[in-house]
Amino acid sequence: MKLSKQAKSIVGIALLICLLVTFSVRAWADSLTFESGTAHGSYRHPETGVIEDSGGEASEALGQSMVGSVVTSQAMLETDESGNQYISLRFGLMSNISSVNIQVQSPGDSTWTDGEAVCTAQGEDTADYRVKVPGRDAILRAECYVEAMGRSVIFYITVDDWEEGNTGGFVPMSEEDTQQVNEGGSQLLEEVQGLTTGGSAVLAAGGEESETAADNTKTTISLDASAWFTLFVVVFVAAFLAGGLLLAVYWMLVHYKKRPVDPEENFAEHSAEDDFDSVIELDDWNNEE
Repeated sequence: MKLSKQAKSIVGIALLICLLVTFSVRAWADSLTFESGTAHGSYRHPETGVIEDSGGEASEALGQSMVGSVVTSQAMLETDESGNQYISLRFGLMSNISSVNIQVQSPGDSTWTDGEAVCTAQGEDTADYRVKVPGRDAILRAECYVEAMGRSVIFYITVDDWEEGNTGGFVPMSEEDTQQVNEGGSQLLEEVQGLTTGGSAVLAAGGEESETAADNTKTTISLDASAWFTLFVVVFVAAFLAGGLLLAVYWMLVHYKKRPVDPEENFAEHSAEDDFDSVIELDDWNNEE
């Protein structure tokens, strides 16, 4: 299938916009920092000493042993340019655990907020969770269902001993979001190419001369921050819609120019004009008399 120069230009403009957004986000993402720390699980609240789990003090020894098996020592802190911070944790015994929910609070507070926990990686018996925290010294409250116990359990987590780097091998936000955008961007790009291909077929039907388009046009779109994922999609969709509109307008102009003239319609138009002129001449002749 052949594409016209105009259709190829539309695709090129859309890709250029996407690349400009990508380069801008890369520059912003360079400011992200990573730190590794040591996670500590506790059956009691680390500040108040309260046991919230239904097992109570009678089950403290068993509960603390279970918490020590679930909460591994590995943790990572991510800080973005705006100061937002996220802690990644690695849980064990995941073959017996489900429905993980994590809340957070600052030291000294009495209320909890949703940590918006996201599972970023899974192993044979482990799972990594990223949680948005108010600070690196935040207290995390985890609740999960334990199959062996037949009920949900509640425990707490704190992280300290921070040092630069990502020694635990956690999936950073940048890497995870890049994969999501690559998948979404590839799908949108295919839709743009499908639109221009369909437009070229219409132009060819009207007799428009076009050139051979390059095959297998591909682009790798990378993004390095979840806060910019929505912006990227909005820009891409806007470029897609603008390109489709321009192609539609161009097609209508070409189609109108090449529309064949209907002889009967032309004759009817001329006949109407001749009759009108005749009426005017007759009125003038009567006035002269």
